[in-house]
Formats: sequence, C-alpha cells, structure tokens
Amino acid sequence: MRTKFIPLIMLSLLFLFSNRVFADNSRNSDISGSVEVGGRSVEGGEDSAKLREYRDLRDTVLGSINLNVDKDSYFLNTTGKNIGLDDQSLTLNGGRYGSFKYSLFYNEIIHNLSFGTRTFYSGTGTGNLDYFAANRTANTDSSYTPNIATTEYLWSKFNYATKGKDLGVTFDITLDSPFYFSVNADQIETKGTRPIGSPSGVFADRIGAQTSTFGNLVEMPAPVDYRTKNLFLEAGYKSKAFVGSMNLLLSKFENQYDFLTWRNPYVTTTGINERTSLPADNDYYKTSAQGILKQLPLNSLFAVNLGYTKIKNRLSLLDTIASSTSGTSTTSPTYTIKQLGLNSNSFDGDITYSSASVSLTSQPVKRIDFKLSYNYLKKDNTSTLIEYTDLSTGTKIKSELFNYNKNNFGIDASYKLSATTKTSLGYEYLNIERERNDARATKDNSAYIEIRNKSLDLITARLKYQRLWRSSDFNNSTLGTGPTDVNYIRRFLRRFDATDKTQDTLKIGFDIYPAEHLDLGLEYTYRYNDYHATKLGRTTDRRDEYYIDAVYERLEYFKLTGFFDYEIIKYYSYHRFINPTGTFSYDPDSTPVTNSFNWSSNLEDKNWSVGAELEIPVTRDTLDIAASWVYAEADGKNDFSSQNNIGTPLNIDRYDDYKKHAFNIKAIYKFVKNLNLIFGYAYESFEYKDEQYEGYKFVMNTATSPNTYLTGAYNDRNYSANIVYLLTSYYF
Repeated sequence: MRTKFIPLIMLSLLFLFSNRVFADNSRNSDISGSVEVGGRSVEGGEDSAKLREYRDLRDTVLGSINLNVDKDSYFLNTTGKNIGLDDQSLTLNGGRYGSFKYSLFYNEIIHNLSFGTRTFYSGTGTGNLDYFAANRTANTDSSYTPNIATTEYLWSKFNYATKGKDLGVTFDITLDSPFYFSVNADQIETKGTRPIGSPSGVFADRIGAQTSTFGNLVEMPAPVDYRTKNLFLEAGYKSKAFVGSMNLLLSKFENQYDFLTWRNPYVTTTGINERTSLPADNDYYKTSAQGILKQLPLNSLFAVNLGYTKIKNRLSLLDTIASSTSGTSTTSPTYTIKQLGLNSNSFDGDITYSSASVSLTSQPVKRIDFKLSYNYLKKDNTSTLIEYTDLSTGTKIKSELFNYNKNNFGIDASYKLSATTKTSLGYEYLNIERERNDARATKDNSAYIEIRNKSLDLITARLKYQRLWRSSDFNNSTLGTGPTDVNYIRRFLRRFDATDKTQDTLKIGFDIYPAEHLDLGLEYTYRYNDYHATKLGRTTDRRDEYYIDAVYERLEYFKLTGFFDYEIIKYYSYHRFINPTGTFSYDPDSTPVTNSFNWSSNLEDKNWSVGAELEIPVTRDTLDIAASWVYAEADGKNDFSSQNNIGTPLNIDRYDDYKKHAFNIKAIYKFVKNLNLIFGYAYESFEYKDEQYEGYKFVMNTATSPNTYLTGAYNDRNYSANIVYLLTSYYF
C-alpha cells in the first residue's frame, strides 16, 4: 500500500464507522469538531537543515481537522494535523465507554540533518559508492591518488535527511469487568541518507605513508532503509485491593543494507573497494509482570515488578582489510588485501536483561510517611567472542563482552513537623559488579535531607542537600613492567563513570506571592563531583544553575509570564602525552620532556535563556492577541596548559557556541459565530560557531596530495527566517 493514500483511507474509514455506528437515531448524537484551512509563507533559511530539522516548514497550504462524535455510550474521534505535509499526523479512534476502544494512527517523522552537501561519489542512497576519475601516471607522480576534483562545487549535490512513516493500530477491551486486554501494533519505515566516516588503510606513495590530523578520513553518504515492526500485548486485572498486569513486547528491526561498499579514493594503480558495517538486523523481546497490593495494614501499599529482556542478532563479519606498502623513488606502492584471522566468520549477538523491583510504602502514624525499595538488574552478554590478529604486531586480540549486576536499596521517611513544615530523610545504596578491566565493582552510598516550609503567607521555601560517596574496586595498580611499558600508564588512568568520587548536591527553591495576581519562583541548583583518586582523567566537575519565573495575571486584561535560566558547567581533567621514542616515560610523576609530559583541560560551558509570553483579550469575545519571545545563548571554551608549556598548547575559544532567537505573535479574530480568523508572524534565527567549522574545507591536503574528503555535513546550521501564516478555523 502506498502511504500517500493513507490519509484518504483513514478519512473513508471515519465516514464508514460513523455511518454504521451512529446511523440509528441521530438525534441522540453529539457532534463537535473543527476544520482549519490556511496558508503559510516562509522567507529565508532555505539552505539550513537546522531550521527544518523536525518540521516540514515551506510555503504551502495548511489544513487540519478534528471531529468528535458521541452517541449514547459510543464515541468516535478523528484528528488530522498538517494534512499532506511531510510531518503530518492522522488519528482515528473510537469505541464504547467502559467496554472497548480502538485507534488507527499514521505519522510521518522527518529528520533533516544537512542540506547542500556534496560528494564525488555516485550511488548516493545505495549500498555501493563509486566514482570516475582519470588516473595519474604511475611511476612518475609521487601522489598516486586519482585525479578527483578538489573543488567541491564540481561534485554532485544532495541532502542528508531521513523520513519515517509510522502506521499502527491499538485495541483495548474491558467489557465492564475488572479484567482488561490491550494490543498495540505498528510498523515504522525510515528511508534517506546519513553521514558516515571511515578511515582508509591504504594511503601510501613513494614518499611513504601519508597522514594527517584527520587520520585519512573519508566522509560519505550512508543509506538509511530501516523497517521496525512492534507488537505490544498487555493483560491485567484491576480492583480496589489489587492491580496486576503482564506485558509482552516484540520488536524486529531490519536494515536493507548490511554494509556500505565504497571505492577507496586514494588508490590509482589498482581498484580497491572497502566496506563499512551498517546497523544490523536484530530482534528484541521483553516481558514483564507488575502487581500492586493496596488496603494493607498501616495504610500500606506493596508493589512488585519483574522483567526479562532479550536482544538477538546475527551478521557476517569482514575478515579482510586493505593494506599498502610505500614505494621507492622508482617504484609504485603495492596494495594488498590482508586476512584478519578471525576465529569466526559470523557474529551472534545475544544479550539478556533480568530485573526485579519491590517497594513498600506506608503511613504508620498520621504525620509519618515511610518507603522501602529494592531494585535488581543483571545483564548477561553471551555473544560470540571474536579473536583477530593485530597486523602490526602479529599478536592475537580478543574482544570483550560487557556484563554487570546492579543491586540498589533505598529507604525514605518524611515527618510533618507542623502544619507548615515537613522534613524528609533518605538513604540509598547501589552496588555494581562488572566484567571490566579497570573497575570490577563500585559501591555508592548516598543520603539526603529535605525541608519544606510555608509558614509565611507570601512565601514557600524548599531546601534539599544530598551527599554521595563512591568507592571503586580499581585493580590496575600493578600493571606494566616499568615506566616505558605501555601498560604502565593504566595504573593512573581512571574513567570518571566508575572511579572513586564524592558528590554534593544542593537545591534551594522559593515560591513567592508578593502581591495579588503576581507569582514568582526562584531556584538554585549546585552539584560538585570530586574524583579524588584520579591521577589521569577527569578530576572534578561542577554545575551551577539559576532559574527565575514569574506570572502576572489579570484575566480581564492580560496574562504575562516570563523566565530566566542561567547555567554554568565546568569540567577539569588531567592527561599525559607520550611519544614512545627517545627519552620518554608513561609515569605522570616523571620529569617532563618533549616526548612525554602532562597537560590539562579546563572545559567551561555557559548557557542562558530568557523568554516572555503575553496574552491580551483586546475586545471580549472578538479579538485576542498572543505574543512570545525567547532568546538562548551558549558560550563554551576549553583552556589548555602543559608542563613547562611544552608544545605551546592553544586554547579553544569557540566551543559549541550558538545564539538562538525566536519571536511569535498571533491574532485571533472571531469573525462570526464559530468562525475564527488567525493571523500569525514568527521570526527565528540561529547562529552557530565552533572551531571545528571555522574555515571549513571539503578536501584536506598534505604537502603532496589530498588525504581527507568531507561532504559538508552539519556545516549549514545558521539561518534567519520570517514566517507568516493565515488560517481560517471553523468550530461546530
């Protein structure tokens, strides 16, 4: 079935159901709804995918519909938004109150990634990328790369974008009983292209292997042709004393392309096609059972949840890799295909999750609330263990399978000190055991205290402080035979997700009512992590956030709301540079030399936003005006330093910076009864700056030849757009 006919089919079903269900005695039927028709004009931002990232924003006719029909105990509703556009949504649902209900839905989801990108490849959108270029003359040209045009304007133009189509149905049955049953099935098809990067292993000429800071990267369009089928079943029972249910979710993901085959752009004396793996087909199963016992002694409630999840896939593995050997002053380079020596030609993915949780809440006395909880999660990875040969050393390397267990226990208690003051205390313990080569286990102990007070009529205050202590079973302290052994540095390197740390969190909030019709809210959040056992890696990070909002409302005149948010985040880390030649050491406490020294990174990210919204009923029951304004800005930077200033590190002043501005104004004129005219104007702008995109080039070069090819992905964020729309809305 072609999806462009789905809106017509769903509208036909609407009339079919309405005629059959509501044909008899239409005088008892209650029909309401709305129809909205209009147009939109957009000026500016045509070349920016960021403006249209998740919406079909173009000059077009607009149409939406909403229809609600009730007759006795039956109902039928339909909703259509942005009908005919690439972000349309259609829903048809109906049923009988207290007995059953059904729903049929269709949604289109667009994701525009980048416009105006370019490539020298042909076959965009397929699993095979090729190019045509005249070869350079062998044995006379040291470059040995094809004569690909290095001016991107001579390449073909395309867009990185995907479009998803979600078609599904739901059905719920209760039959006026405590038992119920639900089924939900849908299929999502997603097609398009996305950027993918792959390093090339065959870039050599008579001079030798050519390298760059980009690592001889080739950026290219990868095809997206996915299909996901989902089926969800639920059966349950509800009563005053017990609520229970069982669930089953089946999901199957299929990708039309297992690999992307692309011709290497650095080889001229022979044709070499390389392959890059794409998302593999997989099957997902999840079953769970829940139960809640109510009306227990001491006003208690007991809940339990059990779950089991399995993810499986199977795919063929690539057992070869392209390789090259540099030529001489009179001979060409040689290109070969080398075997990786895999122990298996296929990979069977098999991961399961087992979970269980229980909780007990009670109120033993009137002023005390009490809660106990326990959660367990286990991940078992029994996938194929792959072994391969390191071509540079000839040694065998084994892949790692990640498994872990989580045990989490918590206790919370709150006590109402008075009619205006309430305090809460809590403690939580988390133990994680992993199959990991650095931190086999971590233990978290955290406690908090929270106080709420509303003794004053004009203010309500909240204060919460939490402290976390984490200890890690770090087991790399004896690795390496000495400071020149590459494994020696692992004695000092700790990853911040699993190393020892302390964390302090403070939250303060006030709700203030200084005058009639005026409400103010103030919040401050502070969080500080200290990774005190880390020598190399992240050492500390800190977050401060300030938030203010206000509402001033005079319903007969206007309603004004506003907010301000400011956040600053800082990450501090310490690292080591090693060039294992001459005099060097992997020991961070050794004397710094040119080939081995420590350096630090201080990353700071400031974000702030401000906004306001105004609603004015200009004339009662005739004209309403609403306007909103939002401005957001992010300012990031990364400061570097090194021991003895070796290497003369440079700071990054533009680190993911952006400015976003949005203004909207809308007037609703009630022309006649049930007929509204809506006129709107919106202005949006976005400015992005980052050192990575300053002086962007599609082709990066060494002294003699190109060594990196880019397509321009995500280099089109900036935009400035004016949007005008006019709608006619009829209600009945």
